[in-house]
Amino acid sequence: MRAVVVLATCGAVAACGGKPVRLARFSDSQTGVSFSYPAAWRVQYADSGLSLEESIVVTLSTFHLQSPCRRLSASSGECGVALMAKHLPPGGVFVVWTDGGPVQGPNYPEGMPGASTTVGGRPAKLSTKRSQGGCDLPEASQTITAYVTGPVTMAACGRDGKNFKAEVVALLKSVEFTTPRPTRLGA
Repeated sequence: MRAVVVLATCGAVAACGGKPVRLARFSDSQTGVSFSYPAAWRVQYADSGLSLEESIVVTLSTFHLQSPCRRLSASSGECGVALMAKHLPPGGVFVVWTDGGPVQGPNYPEGMPGASTTVGGRPAKLSTKRSQGGCDLPEASQTITAYVTGPVTMAACGRDGKNFKAEVVALLKSVEFTTPRPTRLGA
């Protein structure tokens, strides 16, 4: 069973210009991930399964999201992050943390795009793009993806947000893991 904790804190200073920003803290007992994020971003759909291999740890957004799953008939359905939002409003932010997935092998995140870094003390790859259409949202103008040993992935998309990149980088710098780091093959 997964326990999710969300706490609000006040008085923190954002990495984006020194203006005070109210922060909240998310914590997930199954993956052991916890992080701080702007309290204006709402937690939605924590602990939702997408497939046998992958599940949503949490989604955060500045707007209402739809369910990640929908029924197609009495005996079938489909799930996916792309079902959660069709449009990203101006200034909107959509962040999804996922656990597992079919492309994540034992040496994950090797082979993933982006620069090598660490997130929460774990090896990671960080990809930043300024282009339209990230997260399957046509209006997204910026996408930041972190592939973290665990394996967990964080994808963040923003539309025209002046502080988007600084807020996502601050979120990633606040990440802590309470579970042991997974062993990598050949390590």
